[in-house]
Parts: sequence; C-alpha cells; structure tokens
Amino acid sequence: MSKPGGGFRLEFAGLKEGKHTFAYVLGAEFMELFPETEAFCEPEVRVGLELEKQERMMLLSFRFDGTAGTYCDRCLNPLRFKVEQEETIIVKTASASDTDAQDEENLWWVSEKDTFIDLASYFYETIALSRPLQVFCPEDENGKPTCDPAMLDLYEQPAAPQEAETDPRWDALKSLKNRI
Repeated sequence: MSKPGGGFRLEFAGLKEGKHTFAYVLGAEFMELFPETEAFCEPEVRVGLELEKQERMMLLSFRFDGTAGTYCDRCLNPLRFKVEQEETIIVKTASASDTDAQDEENLWWVSEKDTFIDLASYFYETIALSRPLQVFCPEDENGKPTCDPAMLDLYEQPAAPQEAETDPRWDALKSLKNRI
C-alpha cells in the first residue's frame, strides 16, 4: 500500500491545454512508499511523461527506462533486471452524474474536483510487471550457471528422510481399526 503524495503526483489543475513534459526518478525515496515489497528493490528508473491536456481529457504518454534489483531464483544472489516500457493512458473527466465510469487498463477517470493524480502505485505496478517470471544468474562461457556454488551444492544433496509425526488421536483411531 502506498502512502499518498510524495514527489510522484501529477498536478494537472492549472495546466493550460496543450503538451507538457514531466520527469520522475524512481529510487530510494520511491521505495520508502512501499516498505514491505518483495517484488523488487533498489530501482534506478527514469520516467518521462508527456501530458497532452484537452478540455475534458488528458493523454499521458509514459516512458520507463532503467533497472531494478531482485534475487536469483536459484541461489538468491542479487541481480538487476531492465525496466523498459512505453505506455499511453487516457484520462477522462467524469462528472458527478457519471456513475458507471470505471478505470480500465489504459483508461482512467478523474473527478471534476480532482487536481492531481498519484502515480506512485502505477509506477510500482509497471516496475513489478517488468520483472521476468524467472530470474537466474547468467551462464558462463561453458553454459554453466554462475550461481553461488554453496547454494548449488544444497540442491545436489538428497533431502534427509523425515519421520512424519502423527497426531496421537489418529494413532488411537488406527489401533481401533486394527482391532476390528
């Protein structure tokens, strides 16, 4: 959950019709808004935004460029992944009588009374969705993973057999069953 505000608000009230350019840097300050995230860490992402304001609508063209941190899914070594994304969002103004105005994938609605849009959650989702489904350390020239050898050794060791502890109530029921 993000805390509202920060430097990731788009203040659109008072802007004249036409094109406007904004820039955001997503780094340590950005991560303070999402202290419990595990999706990524240490982003170094620049976001360029071109806003084209019209009478009852805005066209937001975003360009994300940078990297963010994560961990190898095999050995937990820290790694970086690219964040490169371009997306256009249409923002329409809804009047009080527009009861069925709902946000969609590339369509957002704002009230006539709104003066800004908090972009922090959108930025977070974009970076999180840029992370590959599986992230592994790169392979060396022989095609072998460059993962931490100690962690790879743990994969090679057979799991120690574990005796399953059973609930004594089940043991009592089993003894009854055996008597019958």
